[in-house]
Amino acid sequence: MTNEIKALEEKLKQAQLTNDTSILEDILSDDLQFVLFDGWVVTKKDDISSHHNKIVTFSEITFLDQIIKTFK
Repeated sequence: MTNEIKALEEKLKQAQLTNDTSILEDILSDDLQFVLFDGWVVTKKDDISSHHNKIVTFSEITFLDQIIKTFK
């Protein structure tokens, strides 16, 4: 399971770096919500739109310390 999660994290990272919205659409949960530093709540639709319109661009994403815990 850990290797599958790492592979999906890498797929997500590559999709974010390249603004590949088809992959983001496929792997992000429909229930995705995260809160920005200013309190703005972003949904999956918002996130994909910002990648599609190149509002969000990443030049690098680095995992510094990745700990994966799985639960049964």
